[in-house]
Amino acid sequence: AVEIFQAITEDGPFSEYGQLAHYRLGMAHLALRDYEPAVSAFEQFISRYPDSPLAPKSWVDYAENLSTLGSFKEAMETLNAFLEKNPKHELAPRAALLRARCLERLGQVDKAVAELENLIRSFPKSPIVVEARFWLGAHYDRIKNYAKAQEQFDLIHRSAPSHSLAPEAAYFAALAAYRLGQNKEDAPRLIEAFVKEFPASPWVFDARFLYADILTERGKFQDALSGFAAASTLLSTSADPLYVIALDTAGGTGAFTVTAKSATATAATEAASNDTSAAAQALATLPAVVTDGALSS
Repeated sequence: AVEIFQAITEDGPFSEYGQLAHYRLGMAHLALRDYEPAVSAFEQFISRYPDSPLAPKSWVDYAENLSTLGSFKEAMETLNAFLEKNPKHELAPRAALLRARCLERLGQVDKAVAELENLIRSFPKSPIVVEARFWLGAHYDRIKNYAKAQEQFDLIHRSAPSHSLAPEAAYFAALAAYRLGQNKEDAPRLIEAFVKEFPASPWVFDARFLYADILTERGKFQDALSGFAAASTLLSTSADPLYVIALDTAGGTGAFTVTAKSATATAATEAASNDTSAAAQALATLPAVVTDGALSS
């Protein structure tokens, strides 16, 4: 492909297909990770066809490929040039999102956050805002600012319910509410709404499991047991698995311990009847690591 595009570019740079061939030439070099010829092709394209409708896209595509390949500094320089020249272009939100990602990878997290917040203010109706909010929500969750994390994830769910990130955002909004601690009523409400609205989401298992954990913390052990059992139906059952749930007798805390490994129906029966001693003995025979309130293998 490189040879064909190169030939068209050299033989007829201003012909009917000259511009498109030159753009494709740059993209072909990037696909092959041939940096120097790609840089040359894109720089020449922008210089030769500054008014081409492909010029803005060539800037942003070029920067995105550079960042994908780890050249964050070079991508930043390209994005800075593009945004300085095209601050209101339809591709400006995408360029700003890419710049924020580059800033993060360069260790400038505070600047990345400021970039995304400015993106949301400047282009509130852009579909890119959903990705920006998701990044912010994940960032706030990492630094344990769960209130802001919940806010960002909840805004995605409410403002863009049909977006591909909406189910994941709805689950993480509930998880942030749970982690927030002082927002204990929000978490169950958000989980119930999430499971009802997105029943096919891969996060439904996590949501049901989290809901059962919350019931456990409230001392509603039988309801929690039912919740864990409901979650267990979502697991793969390919090799004689039985989702075993038992009350943890250590310390008398009543916290649930869970394993998704194969076991006997006896263990499940004993757990369901709250015979914690028998259930614990059954669990002790399992070849798995068992942790409070979480799956482990």
